[in-house]
Amino acid sequence: MMAASDLRVQPRHLKIVSLNMHGFNQGFAAIDEMIKSLKPDVFLCQEHWLTPANLHKFHDHFNSYFAFGSSAMSNEIETGILRGRPFGGLMSLIRNDLRYLTKTIHSEDRFSVIRMANFLIINVYLPCVGTRDRMLTCEDILENVWAWRERHPDCDCIIAGDFNTDLNSCTDDVANYVK
Repeated sequence: MMAASDLRVQPRHLKIVSLNMHGFNQGFAAIDEMIKSLKPDVFLCQEHWLTPANLHKFHDHFNSYFAFGSSAMSNEIETGILRGRPFGGLMSLIRNDLRYLTKTIHSEDRFSVIRMANFLIINVYLPCVGTRDRMLTCEDILENVWAWRERHPDCDCIIAGDFNTDLNSCTDDVANYVK
């Protein structure tokens, strides 16, 4: 039997959708619809707003996919009562029949890394305008992403997610750094 790393997947056959959910309860219907109409292999979800105790909702609701990700609310929950609106969180959904090709590598609040056959798939959620130390945070995230990329030089790299910037802008420092 071949190892997953020996298998090659052609880019034209891999369907990936990236979606800012604006909360699990708001975004799950869009994912349901895309499963029916597009039948994607991979969903890269940002801003699911779920606490660690509720991450099971991805598995429960999208049982034809396996989920890999994290809650950005772990620190908030540990400090006591949750105040204000929830925020953040990343989740990558991979079709179950592709699980044998997939290795979950790394997950943090603002990026996760998955290897699927010959692809390194990175899901990112960069901070929005007005976030304290936005540029510093973006630099840190992207340097970490690049470090993972360098660890897997044999892979084609796909980076998707919510960059919270207009990549066509020449005046936004974050957009210029991403480019």
